[in-house]
Amino acid sequence: EFQRRVESGEFVIVGVNRYVDPEEKIEVPPFKVDPMEVQKEQIAFLQKVKAERDSDAVRRALEDLRKAAEENRNLMPYILEAVRRYATEGEIVETLKSVYGVYEERVIV
Repeated sequence: EFQRRVESGEFVIVGVNRYVDPEEKIEVPPFKVDPMEVQKEQIAFLQKVKAERDSDAVRRALEDLRKAAEENRNLMPYILEAVRRYATEGEIVETLKSVYGVYEERVIV
């Protein structure tokens, strides 16, 4: 809807669809992401977080989460506490998997 309004001139963007200098040519190179570089940065960031966090507090928060899951209690407060202690998403998921297992759809042929 927005793009249609811009292209029809109904929505004015100065320098894009109105008051454009025909002699000015601005070339914007396409944004390219190097997936390997992003992966390296994310791994380094995760290692830094794990090195600087209070590992005992993370362990306690994950243990509390596991117990709450076993007792079928509301897990949201325990998940939020684990996040506040810098538990990773993977650590939280693995804790819940240890209680609930993993759903696997049965294939019926």
